[in-house]
Amino acid sequence: MDDDGRPVATLEITGVRRTTFGGITWEHALAEGEGDATLEEWREGHRRFWERAGTPVDDGTPVVCLAFRVVATPAP
Repeated sequence: MDDDGRPVATLEITGVRRTTFGGITWEHALAEGEGDATLEEWREGHRRFWERAGTPVDDGTPVVCLAFRVVATPAP
């Protein structure tokens, strides 16, 4: 759903992994497709995001990593 509640895609979850923020792999960070050049750059950007949202994270913060593929998008 987008910010206005309209559907933008149907996803199929292809993997679920529980880990810590510090345990997130470069493969997972790279798969997000946000353009980060290194795992540390990805971590810093995500730390800033969650800190601004009022939920700071550290290396021990539990996280759930989801992998997915897009199976459908709405017709234009």
